[in-house]
Amino acid sequence: MDKIFDPTRRKYVAATPEEKVRQDFIRFLQSKGFPLEIIKTEVSLEFAGLRRRADIVIYQKQKPWIIVECKAPSVNITRETFEQIWQYFYSLDAEFLVLTNSKKIYLCHVDSDKKCNFLDSFPTYLELKSK
Repeated sequence: MDKIFDPTRRKYVAATPEEKVRQDFIRFLQSKGFPLEIIKTEVSLEFAGLRRRADIVIYQKQKPWIIVECKAPSVNITRETFEQIWQYFYSLDAEFLVLTNSKKIYLCHVDSDKKCNFLDSFPTYLELKSK
């Protein structure tokens, strides 16, 4: 199997379709000014007694800030895929959620009432940080 370099883990990993989406999204984040050192992949968490892994977690002040769930390009973003990242939200309590399959990127801000407000475009790191 082909390998792809993950700069967050500093190693080559299997180039599965989902992993390619993850690495493309990390490059996208870097193009938006996100520092690589605040981006972590394969972050362990627990939800309802089950061990899970978030594809990408971006931290601000050592606290989860953005959770990213990556799907292979062949996987449609549906309510079920959104429910998966919502479970991660309840475990990590981040401020933003992102779902992507490379074809589409959905970004939402979770307000104090736990309501998801979708953003029309993906801001730069500095724009998002200043919100």
